[in-house]
Amino acid sequence: MRKVDLPEGMESIGENMFCGCKSLSHIDIPSTIETFCGDTFCGSGIEEIILPEGLKYIGHDAFICCYSLKRLTIPSAVESIGPWLVQGHKDFEGVICHSSRFRIEDD
Repeated sequence: MRKVDLPEGMESIGENMFCGCKSLSHIDIPSTIETFCGDTFCGSGIEEIILPEGLKYIGHDAFICCYSLKRLTIPSAVESIGPWLVQGHKDFEGVICHSSRFRIEDD
């Protein structure tokens, strides 16, 4: 499965939902999603993801070992981010954070 379109109306993506889905490169996240549970995309092949503006919680290890991910943009509504959000790699361009609750650090 290379692409997933999640239905509008979903509020949460469960723990390990796409963990290890190495062929998954693109996903359309509905605007109604407020929560990513832990390890949501851990080890997946996701290349780019647009997080919805209403997202409030990102669980632990959400994008760890996503070696195809180029960049990650955190929307302003995010209130909580679990540890080990993303792991840098050779082609990773970085994280852009619009939430005033967080700052970006290199480690």
